[in-house]
Amino acid sequence: MQYDLNKKRGSNVAIDRELAGNIENPSFDVINYAINQQQQRIDRYNMLEHYYEGNQHILSRNLEMAAKLDRADEKVMTNHAKYITDMITGFTTGNPVSISPANGKDIKAITDAQDQMDIDSHNTEMEKDLSVFGCAYELLYIKKVSDATTELAIEKIDPRGCVLVTDDTLDKNPLFGIYYVEKKDLLGNGLVMLRVI
Repeated sequence: MQYDLNKKRGSNVAIDRELAGNIENPSFDVINYAINQQQQRIDRYNMLEHYYEGNQHILSRNLEMAAKLDRADEKVMTNHAKYITDMITGFTTGNPVSISPANGKDIKAITDAQDQMDIDSHNTEMEKDLSVFGCAYELLYIKKVSDATTELAIEKIDPRGCVLVTDDTLDKNPLFGIYYVEKKDLLGNGLVMLRVI
């Protein structure tokens, strides 16, 4: 698979604030525009993930291609992408992020919530996505445990199914985010589930 380097590379979609309309309830046209812009980046994200997994282009060459290119069909590949990502992730998150309160402040509730969510492991996964894709998204939400109790939860979101819509100023102020995932019915037909956050 060859990637077109002229395609969009950023992770956010910028739109004129006036065209966005009501950001509390974005119109179908605005959501559709943002998703279409995001879809142009999917091939690049897939290529970056393939590099991390060690599925480089050289592995898809065959003897016929090698003969046309007048090259040998020797497929020696070292997965530097995975090595670099794993090393950067280890250096960055090897010592977990620590927080400390100001004098006289109690942050036990915050540290307890972070421990319950296993925030250190989550931060490692976020750093890995940042290194592989160049962006990372997370969703902080309240999860229902039983009819009477809820708990705070946090999850990493695949960048291929998430788009942050910003205004088109130099500050790139966030307007809203869209999280979408393709679901399939029992016949294998694709349905898109959408959440505007």
